[in-house]
Amino acid sequence: WLVLLSLELVCLPGAEALLVHGTSGRGSSDRQQNEKAMEACFGKDWKRAGDAISHCFMEHDTHNTCCMLDKEARDQNDAKGNPIGHASLVAARKIANKTAEEMPDSADLLTPWCTCFGSQVCGHYARSTKTKVKFIHDCGCSASGVPGMGFCMANISKFDIYDCEGWGRGQFAMAGHATPGVVVPPKGIRGCKPLQGKKEVNISSCA
Repeated sequence: WLVLLSLELVCLPGAEALLVHGTSGRGSSDRQQNEKAMEACFGKDWKRAGDAISHCFMEHDTHNTCCMLDKEARDQNDAKGNPIGHASLVAARKIANKTAEEMPDSADLLTPWCTCFGSQVCGHYARSTKTKVKFIHDCGCSASGVPGMGFCMANISKFDIYDCEGWGRGQFAMAGHATPGVVVPPKGIRGCKPLQGKKEVNISSCA
């Protein structure tokens, strides 16, 4: 339980990220995990990972980026006090029902994890590693937000991805915050040429 708690809270800036602007009027125990986003990010057998990913893709929460972490990003996050690298590797093995020998921590392995789009941590590492933002999920933080929808980002270049994750964060009304090893994103939402003017899509369509 202590390990799980630390993984859930390690990149939360405070209560405003857990329940943004109080829009739902509900406590964290009443918030819902979006199963469509869970399957789109972790695959159809995502429930095998158990409690390790129970904080992912919740309404009104910051953990709504589906991030495909490469080994370099896994190692860097772990070294900087944000232990999502090891956690994502363990979860990926459980979901695939494979041992460490069958699924080694190799340079070409990408492991899915729900990262904090409030800190744009996935976009931060995607700029300099093989890490990819697969999609950002609508957290329902705004009055017009629709969980289950979002923006696919797997094909956005590493030169644009950080700003695009930030642009998406702005569309969903998520406040910026820091993550261990990653500073608070700059104020002001920059544009995202590949997505501006486009509507959200069903998150299940993000390949």
